[in-house]
Amino acid sequence: MKISSICILAAVACISLAPVCVGQHVQAQWIEINSPHFRILTDAEEKQGRQVALQFEQMRAIFSQLLFNNKEIQSPPVQIIAMEDQKRLIEYALLMDQDQPFAGTVLDSGKLITEADNQPETGPQPSPDSGLQTIKKYAVKGVYLHSQDEDYILLNLKMLNRQPTPHVRTKVGREIVLHEYAHRLLASNFPVLPRWFEEGFAVYFSTIKIEKGRVVMGTLPQLIESGVAPDQFIPVTTLFSNNYPASLSVDDTSQHPQFYAESRLIVDYLLTNRKMDQAQKYFQLISQQIPVPDAIKQAFNMTPAEFDEEIKKFPVVPKIALASTSSSIPTLLSAPTVDDAAFTVQQLSPLAVDATLADVHLHEPGYHTKAIKEFETLLVKDPLNTTAFRGLGLDSLRHGDLAGAEKHFQKAIEVDPKNWLSHYYMALELQQRANPYTVKQLEQEARLVTELNPEFGDGFAIMGSALVLEQKLKEAVTAYQNALRLSPANESYSVSLAMIYMSQDKFDDAKTIFVGLENSRDRRVASMAKTYLQALSVQKKGPSNN
Repeated sequence: MKISSICILAAVACISLAPVCVGQHVQAQWIEINSPHFRILTDAEEKQGRQVALQFEQMRAIFSQLLFNNKEIQSPPVQIIAMEDQKRLIEYALLMDQDQPFAGTVLDSGKLITEADNQPETGPQPSPDSGLQTIKKYAVKGVYLHSQDEDYILLNLKMLNRQPTPHVRTKVGREIVLHEYAHRLLASNFPVLPRWFEEGFAVYFSTIKIEKGRVVMGTLPQLIESGVAPDQFIPVTTLFSNNYPASLSVDDTSQHPQFYAESRLIVDYLLTNRKMDQAQKYFQLISQQIPVPDAIKQAFNMTPAEFDEEIKKFPVVPKIALASTSSSIPTLLSAPTVDDAAFTVQQLSPLAVDATLADVHLHEPGYHTKAIKEFETLLVKDPLNTTAFRGLGLDSLRHGDLAGAEKHFQKAIEVDPKNWLSHYYMALELQQRANPYTVKQLEQEARLVTELNPEFGDGFAIMGSALVLEQKLKEAVTAYQNALRLSPANESYSVSLAMIYMSQDKFDDAKTIFVGLENSRDRRVASMAKTYLQALSVQKKGPSNN
């Protein structure tokens, strides 16, 4: 199964072949549930919407306990759309199989996948010579969509609530959205980590279940058909190498099942045996370019061969991970406590729902043209709809129409001057303009973004870029440091900060950053880092005496 880390089509099940027809949806009453870290829009009952919010808040708390000893963590803004109307969800997400993105800021979700173990095709099929157009309809279980400003999760509630059967896997959608959410949490709280740990933790995290007051961990995911194959065991020195597997450009459990299975097993081993402090030491050693075998010895106090044997004998069994349980199995964490009484609930107008769904369409491959029509319709009904103004402006920006983009963003700001997204999009437009006469305005817009949403890293990065152009290098350093604090895995921020250090003759500071980027998975970043490290080496030696 193909899994993209940018835009993810979680799982699809082919359920029918039928002549094309567009039916009208019964207008459902949508509600919005706001928890401390999530916004849930749903056409389901309030109880079910609250349960979705509670489960995601609990999973976020579990992440904090596993990797941060229950300290507060940073997390990206996530909006969840949980639909009971399967027909609407099918039509809403069907086109996420486009081969090419329709805008440069959104990447493709990959080809549509049909799972053979889900419901078979049903219904009569038109004969080839009948002249009837046919389409496949898919039951979308879950979608995770990552964009530069906000992440979106689409959930099929009916599919998730169905009872599993030997032929229907009901939790695949949940696993995929949690897998991608784990990646986003890692990127929001750590620099780039080794690929085996990122993928292993994401797979492990995706299977954690909270049921009947218990937290169950360590179960095999449905996305991996089997566990680690003993006859295909990958030595840790190979698994941990920076270039293994060389063909892994996106998450793909079908092409690299052993890599995912073994990476998940190692993460299970580290968590169960409380060795995350040792893992953190290993990550630090690797960032300092210590060879993998030596880093393993120093961090884990064992040779790579001994590490291999530890993993081979580690049992793959579910674990009850609550400190309050009476089980003799070692517990990993305490029960995540979330006060759902603090959740707020409000009914949404049809226009508010349409605005949100159109905004998600604007971020989905295959739906951008549809989104523009939806925004234009919205403005006919609601001439002051700021979401529609922002959407039309972002579409203009993607097509290089900077004047049109600025006009729409300015209207959105006039209607609601306190909305950080409007100022962020305006800052993006001014940044693309690259006009020296508007640099001060760029700084002002970016500064507003940081004031209205101080947890958004890109706001600080844009402000830093403006400050560099204004030769305010000391302030620019602070801005990029804040951007990296909020998005430590963003290597473009690190490169920008290193370049400022170079211009300030702070060569040791620049070198520290470039050393950490020398083995980046992004070849352009790695090449740049090596080039500057070589230049720094020559500069340190000084001019030749010959």
